Amino acid sequence: MRAATHSIDHSTEARHSWNGSPNRRSGTGIRLAHSRLGRHNPEPTERRIHGNVFGGYAMFARSAVELSGRTQAWQSSPAAQRHFCPTCGSVAFMEYLESDELDLPLGAFDRVGTYEPTYELWCCHKEPWLPVGVRTEFEKDRPA
Repeated sequence: MRAATHSIDHSTEARHSWNGSPNRRSGTGIRLAHSRLGRHNPEPTERRIHGNVFGGYAMFARSAVELSGRTQAWQSSPAAQRHFCPTCGSVAFMEYLESDELDLPLGAFDRVGTYEPTYELWCCHKEPWLPVGVRTEFEKDRPA
């Protein structure tokens, strides 16, 4: 298993190790997800969660990831919980409640360039200054 830390302030409070390759049920699981605007939405949006216009994730089967250390979680949607390091606040992973998959943020891996996204989701929210056609793009979620 390889190891990667979830904390960027060297606290190493929350860690994960994994075996195998990222894989979504319907294909590769390395993606960029463009963040929707939340001006008139009381629910937390990805822009507020990430503090950015998109997030990059590698999706793994839960059985391929070993989690250690302490995290805290909050319910970000009816379908998912987001975990974070309680010491430094770094995003640790997203857990889908009715699926066997976990999202690990690309920025949490110890080595730069460990995984490169192969597709983009929610391009209907993509910033106009971002390049188009770099990888496969989906207007909303990827079809199952």
